[in-house]
Amino acid sequence: GLEYLAEEDVDRGREVLSGQKLVGIFRVGFSLTAELGTRARELQQRGVEDPTLDPLLARRPRYPRALDQPPLSGDRPFQSLADLRCVEAYLQSLGEGSGGRGLICPAGSEVTQQR
Repeated sequence: GLEYLAEEDVDRGREVLSGQKLVGIFRVGFSLTAELGTRARELQQRGVEDPTLDPLLARRPRYPRALDQPPLSGDRPFQSLADLRCVEAYLQSLGEGSGGRGLICPAGSEVTQQR
């Protein structure tokens, strides 16, 4: 939530921390992950079957470690906007029918598509 509200700027982050209650910052972060969970449920309802969606379908969506580099099993809490972007790109690729093939989400950097 903080990274999003601060628009990835450290100085702005200080302003956000001094001007907002932590619970509000948490709510922003949760709403961002909840939106990904909603999108994952919509894909599942459309018949998309992918075990990578499972952590996103939880009441409190979590990051699927299958999207980490290197891919691992299980899940973890979302840690950054880069995690959100990676899952957004993955969900978009599933919605377009490519199944996330070739998606690379290096930690802390932009999502790329291998060809």
